[in-house]
This record gives sequence, C-alpha cells and structure tokens, in this order.
Amino acid sequence: MPSKYSANGSREDDAILLLRDIQATLLKLTRRVDQLSAQVNVLQQSVAGHVVVATEDAETPLSDEKLLQMLEAAQASADPYAVLDLRRVLIERLDSEEQGKLDRDLARWFTEHFHKALRSGHAAVVAGALERAVEEFGPLPEMQLLADALPMILRSVGLYEESRQEPLPDLED
Repeated sequence: MPSKYSANGSREDDAILLLRDIQATLLKLTRRVDQLSAQVNVLQQSVAGHVVVATEDAETPLSDEKLLQMLEAAQASADPYAVLDLRRVLIERLDSEEQGKLDRDLARWFTEHFHKALRSGHAAVVAGALERAVEEFGPLPEMQLLADALPMILRSVGLYEESRQEPLPDLED
C-alpha cells in the first residue's frame, strides 16, 4: 500500500501532512476522553440515584417530609441526579399546585447549579444531568436559557453528533 508521505511531495509537505494527522488524532482522543469522563460521572450519579429509588421501594415508604429532607441534602451536595430521582418520587405524591411550585424551585436550582458548573469549566461533568433536567423541566421558563444552550454545551463536550463534522483548522499560515 503506498504511503501518503513522500509520494511526490517534499519533506516539508510530508511534515505538514504528518502534523495534520497528529492533530486530527489528538482531537479525536480529546473528544473520546471527554465522552468517557462524562459517562463515568453519569454512571456514578446513576448509582447514587438508584440508591434513592431503592430506598423508596422499601417495605416502609418514606414520608414526604423525609423525601424533602433528602432532596435538600442532594441540592446541598450538588448532586443533580439524586435531585432528579427524588423529584420523580415526590412529584407523584403532590397535588398539581405543589408539583408546579416544586418544579419551578428545582428549575431555578438547576439553572444556578449548571451555570456554576459551566463557568468553572465542568461542562463535560454536568452535560448528562443537564440534558436530563431539560427533558424533565422542558417548558418551564426557568429552564429556557439552559434548554437553548444545551446543543452548544453537548457539542462542546463531544456528545452531539454534529460536532464531529467540523473541519480541522489549517496549520499553514
């Protein structure tokens, strides 16, 4: 199989081709590391969320008060997956007015939580939780800014398929 290096080009051309190949490989590796990091975080958070749900499935159901305390603790520890899992359990027990209030309060908490994480450079860590929160709180005005930003955030961490189609920057001046 003929090599793409030194076929009819100069050493300088070969070096440029090699550098572009290295650049492309590094970009792919960086995206993959970001994806794996986000997946590990999702798995860790998912395990924590399943513990919450398993507790709810116990023979002695938890009181609404206890669930609200657990929700506050999850918020205090900045655990968005546990917050979402607890919300799912609580929402079934509340009337529509209480559901609306809880959702609006949690949407505001998520907006603040995700803004802090994104500003501190942790987009890959929160991308999965952000996507789930946007799905669950969809039409609430409190989540609109994050819903609008979600595709860009997912692209930035390589979790959005279209982001893989961007051209490589040219190495030549």
